[in-house]
Amino acid sequence: MDPESAQSAELVLALVDECWNGKDFSRWSMWYPDDHLRHTPDGRTTTGASDIQAAIIRMHTNYPGHRQTQRRLIAGGDLVFRNWAIRGEEKGDSGFPAPVVFDAVTTYRLVDGRLAEAWTTVDLNRQQTAQRADRDIGDSRIHPPIIRALGEEMRPESVDMARSAISLVVGGEGDPDLLRRDVVLHRSVHPPVMGAAAVAESAEMVHASFSGVGVELLPETLVWAGDHLAVAWQATGVHSGDYKDLAPTDRTMEWGGHAVVHIRGGRVGEIWLWEDLASLDSRMYRFGKLDSGRGGWDRGR
Repeated sequence: MDPESAQSAELVLALVDECWNGKDFSRWSMWYPDDHLRHTPDGRTTTGASDIQAAIIRMHTNYPGHRQTQRRLIAGGDLVFRNWAIRGEEKGDSGFPAPVVFDAVTTYRLVDGRLAEAWTTVDLNRQQTAQRADRDIGDSRIHPPIIRALGEEMRPESVDMARSAISLVVGGEGDPDLLRRDVVLHRSVHPPVMGAAAVAESAEMVHASFSGVGVELLPETLVWAGDHLAVAWQATGVHSGDYKDLAPTDRTMEWGGHAVVHIRGGRVGEIWLWEDLASLDSRMYRFGKLDSGRGGWDRGR
């Protein structure tokens, strides 16, 4: 592991151990500068460490005794992609069943050894009872841990391939010929989708509700490590079909998430996808009709 990537990974893991799991805020300024930026796919950007500290306290209030567990980590230079899960018994007023496990992703950008910026997706579709999570989320055969360092220079063709694969599974607009025949897609709590044809058809649900779906990768979040590429993405589409019980409104909606793409033999061999559909639902059902609102990642850079 190259020194910069190793240092970045170690700092993030130390933060999780001391602050999230240890609830030790005495060295808070060591981790977060005063101008820290935190982005969420619903369009919110907060500045400073107080919002992060409040989020940690809120999580420990709603899920007393919980711990974050490491799912996968990809470190490349000053960027660290981290997939994590929380398991605990719900005690707050959020209305989720207890005990529960849910899955999330954060990409950190480090400056001078501190967390200057973070992008987070909490995939509530992956939220499950602990019993189901033991079979699904907790199965390392489905979600093998990835701890890698920057091994070689990022190849433009790999980024284009990842962009096409993410566009395909999010909106159906990518090139299926870039997929290996044995490609596997991991998406929320559904069983893995296996095979190029099945993966290419996996966006039919989106097509039923949205047309003209376009997907953009956020280059400032792109982490390349070995044969894995991690990145945050933003999708835009027109609500042209029924969405749950909402009739078409022809308004443009935005939603976002994260993805990891594994490239093998010059093609895409595996895709992990996290989507912030909870924020999309919130905007869709606001006042009983679609409200495109602000939406989307606020890059803040």
